[in-house]
Amino acid sequence: MTTKTFECVEMKRRSQEKIHAETQGMTQEELIEYFHRAAAEFWAGVDSRGSQRVTQRTPAVPQT
Repeated sequence: MTTKTFECVEMKRRSQEKIHAETQGMTQEELIEYFHRAAAEFWAGVDSRGSQRVTQRTPAVPQT
């Protein structure tokens, strides 16, 4: 039997609570800006790790 070292559901709940607290009362435009900024910060973090882990962002839909 394996021991769980990572609690995915708990991490998801904490993330949702944090986002809810940070975005409570925001307008639609502010929400869009919030998520654009968060996505940009995420990709900057991925890109800063170097090409050993991420060499190219692939499209979600395969190109024919």
